[in-house]
Formats: sequence, structure tokens, C-alpha cells
Amino acid sequence: MSEGEFLFLFYSDKKQQFFPSSHAKDISRLLRNREIKRVEDELSLMDIDGVLVLDRLNKRWLLIYGSHTGLVMQRRMRRQAESIARSGYNDLEKSIQVPPGFPLEEASEADIGDLWQSVQMKYVNTDLKGAKVEPPGNPSEETGKEEDFSLDSLPEPDP
Repeated sequence: MSEGEFLFLFYSDKKQQFFPSSHAKDISRLLRNREIKRVEDELSLMDIDGVLVLDRLNKRWLLIYGSHTGLVMQRRMRRQAESIARSGYNDLEKSIQVPPGFPLEEASEADIGDLWQSVQMKYVNTDLKGAKVEPPGNPSEETGKEEDFSLDSLPEPDP
């Protein structure tokens, strides 16, 4: 694998964006050896929060978090990386153009779980007729009996 097979975009939480950097040679060497854990540690030592790598041979984006990053920063990086993967990447100064549509894969073991999904993705089913919200459960269905409730059963407020 040569360095030209990869495009590296580094993430800085201070800038809150991905940007090209000169650290690409160090990371490229570790990626060739498939040492993701060492890449995560190396990013922390270089004070870089994450890296988004375009693997031109396999036509995919790889997202790697620094070992020091927390949940919120990982979510922010993932959202921006998904945006780049969907819309493509252009750097006019360096004449780099990547078309949209390459899939995004997380190479790091993220602690995000399904938190990156929006509430709509988890709980709302939609079709062309409209949205249906599915509540977590109905207590009367779990017990098997209907509970009667009326405002008459509430105590009178104190004057």
C-alpha cells in the first residue's frame, strides 16, 4: 500500500472540523500494519482527536478515534464524517476531489452504542401515510387487566 492509496483528514475538537495535515506518513505506516490500537494511541500523543481515512482501493472511509476522546467528541466526529461520506470531499487548494457515496466504517471500538441514532430513527415508524409513535409498552397489557382511572378518584385539594 502506498501513501497515495489513502487520503487523511484529521479532526481537531478545537477547530471542530476535519482538515488535511502533515501527520499522514506516521499514520499511513501504522495502517499498513493494521494496528488500529497504535493509531489511536499515536493520535493522542500528537494531540489529534481523530482521523478520517479514505481507502481508495476498497472505496470506503475509515473513522478512527484517538484513545483520549470521550463520548460527546466521538458523536460529533461521527456526524461530520457521515456528512463527508454522503456529500463527498473537495479541497480546491490541493486539487483533491472525492465523489460522494463511499461507505463509512468505524475502525475504532466506539463506546457510542446506538446513541448516534436520532430519536426518530429509534422510536418513530414512518410510511407515506404519516408517522406512528410506538410507546415502550402499555402497563395494562403487561398485567392483563384494565385499570379504571377517573378524576373522581383523586382527593380534593386543600383550601
